[in-house]
Amino acid sequence: MKDSFNLILWGASYDYDRYFHYIELEKRKGNISIEGIALNEENFAQEIDGIPVIEPNQIMNMFYDYIVVLTKDTFSMVLQIAPILQIPREKIITVELFQLPLFDFVRWNEVRTRKVSLLSNHCWGGMTYEALQMPFYSPLVGMYESDEDYIKLLGNLKHYLTCPLECLEWIAVGDKQYPVVQCDDIVLRMNHHFGEWEQIVGKWKRRSARLQESQIFATMYVNDQKILEAFLDLPYKNKLAFTTIYSEDNQVIWMDIEYLEKKYGQNKFNAPLEQAVIGRREFTRYDILGYLLGERTYKRIR
Repeated sequence: MKDSFNLILWGASYDYDRYFHYIELEKRKGNISIEGIALNEENFAQEIDGIPVIEPNQIMNMFYDYIVVLTKDTFSMVLQIAPILQIPREKIITVELFQLPLFDFVRWNEVRTRKVSLLSNHCWGGMTYEALQMPFYSPLVGMYESDEDYIKLLGNLKHYLTCPLECLEWIAVGDKQYPVVQCDDIVLRMNHHFGEWEQIVGKWKRRSARLQESQIFATMYVNDQKILEAFLDLPYKNKLAFTTIYSEDNQVIWMDIEYLEKKYGQNKFNAPLEQAVIGRREFTRYDILGYLLGERTYKRIR
């Protein structure tokens, strides 16, 4: 496992000041070194915080592992000119990554290199991929299934991923619509999939083909004892259940129902997602990098 990475920073504004101490921490840990900071605007210095200022076109002649974009306004522009500067898309990340709870650049890169496949019955998978700024290696991103169908799907994953899809109906969301799909004997609600049917099926097939069988991490939000037991019995090494059913199982993140009802009231439907997703409005109850690296000590509260 590589233990240090060369980075080039891009952009300097209030975002740079906001996140500078996160970058400095990784430097002091020995995880990263900064080769330069590229500025689009007129250069106002030869160096910033001891980092040499460079012009973007100099990047083509430099060695680096990642480009870290420091400002939101700069990101789309960087993506546009990256091909001209021969910068691979997978080497471009944003500085927000550094503020995730218990973030560590070396451990994050190890997770990214493993190409983990996150399977989830709610938005946890897609939101976790986005928070970690990683490509999707799962066909279940942006989808929803009933508890029973999700257990069936995980129990015979290879079968369902190769079954033909049949559109049952389209559900309107504003001026868009998403399909409800029959896949053999289960129903998939592709509630973040918009566009033509052929495009949606193509996305399903591409993401199914990317599945990393040796790096599957299955998660589930569940409040039924039998479903929880069925989930924990599934033959996956890495499982994580978010549930209001008390359990000391290391594969369970327990959420106190009285606490959820008091805190969220009538909106407690959204509570599991707020409690589960990293870097959101709630305290993060687990170390996501520890979980995805297979560490048993990933839970932060008991």
